[in-house]
Amino acid sequence: MLTNENKNLLMKIKDILIREVPKTTDIIQIYRLLQDNNYSEYKCSVLKEPRWSDDAFIVKISDSNSSDFTLKIHYDKYPMASHVYNSPHLLTKLEQCLFSTTIVETFIIPNGHLNNIRFVFYEYIDGTPLDKLYTCTLKP
Repeated sequence: MLTNENKNLLMKIKDILIREVPKTTDIIQIYRLLQDNNYSEYKCSVLKEPRWSDDAFIVKISDSNSSDFTLKIHYDKYPMASHVYNSPHLLTKLEQCLFSTTIVETFIIPNGHLNNIRFVFYEYIDGTPLDKLYTCTLKP
């Protein structure tokens, strides 16, 4: 359940995105927009940079009054992801999973090239990502 502070932070960021994303042409510009000092009411830090041109960008957003959010930004071109994000039933199933964080909100906004950009807000959970947690060491 979101607190009023969390809802306010989410609304502020969503308003910025709705206003500014149509002026952008790629995901990196959206991150720079969020990182801009003009929006000093929150902090933005990179959790994962895109590894290829249309890979997701994941950032942590926090302010002094609320819990942190994770924001995943990617092009809305993956049918399986869109299928899940657009289905209240499947989102509920994900929320019931013990190994997944809660999706707080998801929406799309077209950028300056009319590519739909998907924004997915999750509750932030501090920890080590799975790809770094389990490293295999082979003995000779």
